[in-house]
Amino acid sequence: MVSQTKSQAFVNLRYALIAAVQAIPAGKVVTLGLLSSALNVPPRHVAFLLSKLEREMPGALPQHRVIPQGGDFGPPAKRTVARTAQMAALCAEGHRLTANQVLLLDPHHHHTPDPRHQHTIWATEPAPGH
Repeated sequence: MVSQTKSQAFVNLRYALIAAVQAIPAGKVVTLGLLSSALNVPPRHVAFLLSKLEREMPGALPQHRVIPQGGDFGPPAKRTVARTAQMAALCAEGHRLTANQVLLLDPHHHHTPDPRHQHTIWATEPAPGH
């Protein structure tokens, strides 16, 4: 049963996002834009859901592998604790950062998300397994 505060589309998108993030192998990364394109939603929706999932299920998803476009984590003065932890987790998986703390994007480190949702109209899609 879908709660009254969440639409079926939101529940479906949440399941699809969890599956997509879980599918990113260790040592690989995907940009927020590419992930949002594969899920057929704006990047801000993916970022919002990822932040909610981190609060609901801390450490349960490898969401540190979802990176900003170009691997640029922004200037140090604007970096959050979460961004710093994300950079450390990526380095622990073998990624390297430039002197300016921009992720070096080696093409063999890129992950391509499953595009099955690129044409999904979320309001009419059933949740996986339902």
